[in-house]
Amino acid sequence: AVDTWVLEPGDILYVPPGYGHNGVAVENDCITCSVGFRAPSHSEILCEYIDYISEDISDAIRYRDADLTYQNNTGEISSQAINKVQEILQHYTEDSESIKDWFGRYMTTPKYSQTDSESLKASNDLNSSNKLYNLTNLTTHLAAGKKLIRNESSRFAYISEAGCHILFIDGERISHSSAENSLIELLCSKIEIHSEMFTQTENNLYLLLKLLQHGALYLSDQ
Repeated sequence: AVDTWVLEPGDILYVPPGYGHNGVAVENDCITCSVGFRAPSHSEILCEYIDYISEDISDAIRYRDADLTYQNNTGEISSQAINKVQEILQHYTEDSESIKDWFGRYMTTPKYSQTDSESLKASNDLNSSNKLYNLTNLTTHLAAGKKLIRNESSRFAYISEAGCHILFIDGERISHSSAENSLIELLCSKIEIHSEMFTQTENNLYLLLKLLQHGALYLSDQ
């Protein structure tokens, strides 16, 4: 070790990116916690975005250069050819809609595998559900003054576009049938939700039901 710090109650030690570190609890009545704030590298952003857009690009769409100027040496890569390639790359990086959709999915994709699935309250798979819920279950629960709680392993985010919020959860874009923007903001900012915090419109209730069925939310006991 090059440096050592012993922290007092309430202290936080910031370790910059790229520095190896090891936290040790020095007494029996304390713990040490390491909380990561790792931003994606440019390499990760490029690789992940390319993987995302390439899934929907047909192999039939190929490089074309029928208008290239005749050149004396066939082995020369001309600036005109380079410009052609640059135009292809720019075409996909200038597609703001694709970037929004990819980034919403990318930033909400869980980055670490779950090591203790039994401890989770609900499934983290948005394509399946371990429990069957209906609208009556939801409204009865809310009417009793009980809360909805976000799955501890789920990641929520939204993008605002033309006055409408697009909701992303655990790497998926969620279709919410015009649920109110205020509810989506609430879902992305609060861990626990109760009935007084949002308007119980039909669209709002169906969004909450969808998230319950997918395991992104669960019903609390209180």
